Amino acid sequence: MIETTYVRIERAAAVLETDEDTLLIAATEGRIRLYALVNRDCYAELTKVHSGDYLEVANQPWEMTVHEERFRMFQFVPIFPISAGHLLKFGRADLTGHPLSDEDEHGMIWVTWNGGPFEHEQPIVVLRSDLFLLREAAEALRREKMPAAGTVRTPDAQLPRGAETRKRDTLLCILAAMADQAGIDPSERGAAARVAEWTEHIGAPVSEDTVRNVLKSIPEATQRRTK
Repeated sequence: MIETTYVRIERAAAVLETDEDTLLIAATEGRIRLYALVNRDCYAELTKVHSGDYLEVANQPWEMTVHEERFRMFQFVPIFPISAGHLLKFGRADLTGHPLSDEDEHGMIWVTWNGGPFEHEQPIVVLRSDLFLLREAAEALRREKMPAAGTVRTPDAQLPRGAETRKRDTLLCILAAMADQAGIDPSERGAAARVAEWTEHIGAPVSEDTVRNVLKSIPEATQRRTK
């Protein structure tokens, strides 16, 4: 009999005498770890957090070091609670900018670029039909009771700052280019009011103060992108 490392979620559900939704709920609660078959080359960073713990409380200060950047093949990638919740609710999840590996023995993870040099690259979207469970995890669940909520370590409690900063910088640079084409200097008086008025025209109003704070971030973002 051939025993594979991973088993499809529907097979795991049958073995555990439960259903796929229950396993997705367990993954959303951080009780188990599911995986998705991506099977594609992606440009990614091998990173290590060296200040703070990105696995714990959101908004705490921390830094990360990028050790390597390259294209590599990803097959089975971890699904963390946020993505599991999206799969449960919408039937799909976008893993772009999320960790694509578990931590190794050195605390290293692979993370996709989000707003890096290959913006044309297709997003990493997975469906419920792509989901798997580790065979050994399924066997452990059959022998023992379901682990407590929050048992599984969850890197997506905070995405690595490098990926999130690049994503934000990309959006700010796009906004800067649009403002330039419209003849608006983001730093000039009245710029925030004009942009806030534009948001009202599309039916998605943003306050003038919020726009002003965003516009103030443009110079630093464009400077990082043009280095």
